[in-house]
Amino acid sequence: MQSGIAQNVYTGLVEKIATGVYPKGSFIPSCRVLAKELGVNKNTVNKAIKMLQARDIVRPIPGVGSMVVGNSHGLQPDTAANEIAAGLDKVMHMARVTGLSRKQAEHLAKSAVEKWFGRTQVAALLVECNKWDAASLADHIRKQLSIQVVPMVIEEFLPHAPRIAEGYDIVMTTFYHLSELYRALPPGERDRVVGLQDKPRVDALVALSRIPNETRIGLVAGHNRTLDLIQGTLRSCGYPVAERALIEDTKSITRMFGRVDLLVTSEVCQHELFELRPSVPVITISFEVDQQSLEFLRKKLSSIIGLKSSEACN
Repeated sequence: MQSGIAQNVYTGLVEKIATGVYPKGSFIPSCRVLAKELGVNKNTVNKAIKMLQARDIVRPIPGVGSMVVGNSHGLQPDTAANEIAAGLDKVMHMARVTGLSRKQAEHLAKSAVEKWFGRTQVAALLVECNKWDAASLADHIRKQLSIQVVPMVIEEFLPHAPRIAEGYDIVMTTFYHLSELYRALPPGERDRVVGLQDKPRVDALVALSRIPNETRIGLVAGHNRTLDLIQGTLRSCGYPVAERALIEDTKSITRMFGRVDLLVTSEVCQHELFELRPSVPVITISFEVDQQSLEFLRKKLSSIIGLKSSEACN
């Protein structure tokens, strides 16, 4: 069974292939480049690429790299259609045995088609400083608002910002990167950019509140912004941070094991941290978009959908 972090890398690469970031015939970045970009080790990236190869999504070209040769699911269109048909048959069987009427089942099917293929579907992009935070926040928005959200790392977005933004109805980012996106886009394109506030989840705050006083806390994260964000959260709970390190700095982390009583890390780094076999307890912090940002985003999306619906009728 592949490690969770390798599975996350695989899922991220699949999504990029599906959305055309790495189109058929192109080469995905090398293990070294991806490892540096994602903040994981090369062996983890290599596992993810082997998963892609096993499904005939990419093919190794000696001396060149891994070329995208199949669709994001490794299936030919006819095969994919057959698998989808089998899945739909199971769904409709479930609808029948649970007592839904034909009209209700047709309504559910039509709603699903409109959601994923409708003319009023919103194309949304979530830009963040690293792939893991982008994927995590995009997934949270997707679940809360039932829209498709494509995650993207800011380093990929900025060099081609105007061209990329043209393909989306809305471009989201955290407030920390809002000014960067504004500077990268012409004035006429900035109205589609929405700033979001991310925050630790409630269960994470509850776990932090239970830390005993006088505990020496070590902090590990993938990026300095995440370190600062978690440290600020700890400070607001009345806990100072004794030491902090980026996940790539394994020497500092292993030295930290003998000098702290507890480690706090971000969700995206927990697998990498546990590979180092910490000798002290670990609290994992996960983040989500705060409710006020979600409400603002919901209103913005309603406005976009209304406009697209009007254009479709015309």
